[in-house]
Amino acid sequence: NKEQEAKEELKRRAKQLEMQKKEMLKRGGGTLGGTSFGSNFAQSISKPSSYNEPQVQTTFEENIRSSFSSSPTPSSSKAKGMQLGRKQKGSDLFEAVKNEVGFEETIEKPNRMTSISKVQVESVHLAIMEKISLQANRDGGLENLEVKGDLELTVSDPDLTKIKISVRAVDDGTVQLKTHPNVDKKLFSSDSIISLKNPAKGFPVNQPLGVLRWRYITKDETVIPLSINCWPSPSGDGTFDVNIEYELENDEQEFKDVLITIPLPPGGNPTVGEVDGHYEVNRQTRSLDWQLPIIDASNKQGSLEFSIAGDDVNAFFPVGVSFVSEKTFCDIDVLEVTLIETGAPVTYSKEKILTAEEYNVV
Repeated sequence: NKEQEAKEELKRRAKQLEMQKKEMLKRGGGTLGGTSFGSNFAQSISKPSSYNEPQVQTTFEENIRSSFSSSPTPSSSKAKGMQLGRKQKGSDLFEAVKNEVGFEETIEKPNRMTSISKVQVESVHLAIMEKISLQANRDGGLENLEVKGDLELTVSDPDLTKIKISVRAVDDGTVQLKTHPNVDKKLFSSDSIISLKNPAKGFPVNQPLGVLRWRYITKDETVIPLSINCWPSPSGDGTFDVNIEYELENDEQEFKDVLITIPLPPGGNPTVGEVDGHYEVNRQTRSLDWQLPIIDASNKQGSLEFSIAGDDVNAFFPVGVSFVSEKTFCDIDVLEVTLIETGAPVTYSKEKILTAEEYNVV
């Protein structure tokens, strides 16, 4: 395939460059880029342990890059960002080889569940899962916000199938609630208790079952949990100065593994100034990926600034956001699990997960 052919072509050209370098050394010439080719061929990139950054797949072209350039890996702390428009000679040589064979850099997407706490799963386990979709306009207005949720029950002990679950789920008209067809709907409506219509049968064993679903839709911009502002400003010389800001609107909320993706216009590379968190240029999607390990009340605001050549303000939209959270959006929770026959409390485990399905500023 094309990728394999590109790799083979890179290997061939790397070998050719190595032979040329040896020939230059024999004739008294200098080294390429002032570094030793092949000396750090298996160089790895060290990452701070406190931050689950996306892992960069070390492919053949990365090894060539590390051999040609001795530039240190930039810090991810708030400081002047990488001057991506200023490449070393070795980097230029690598880019020339890569562009000639049409090879694109491969970057793995981060696992959005890396920072979710591990739960000790009991014989009765309940998972509260929500997905949020949001579309806001670049002026700050909300066009649509939708949350879809599920309460999923898993019973692994056959002796604990005949149970009832007490939940907090206020039916005030803002959230649409729907129980599983086999759940006693009247009992849930009157007492917020999830129990089978025929409790003698019991819940299935080792089979996750969605017992409750809910949906919330609004256009009220005051409930936006995380606002994103993107300000591209033409500088008058064929470039844009772009400022991206985030703000946590609800101090009770907490988002982890946040990824804010800003599309880039075709052409040159961005020059990044001050940045909170970490960033990468994704060549495949032609975007600037801004990564933050956590956004909470202690880190509720942040910004990223960069400049890039361009002539169309629309090229920087839509801005996409993804995240995970252990704090769900709707006020729905499990309060208690008891045996139907005796009323005795049952030990259960619970996890809550909120993920961004489609979260865009257009």
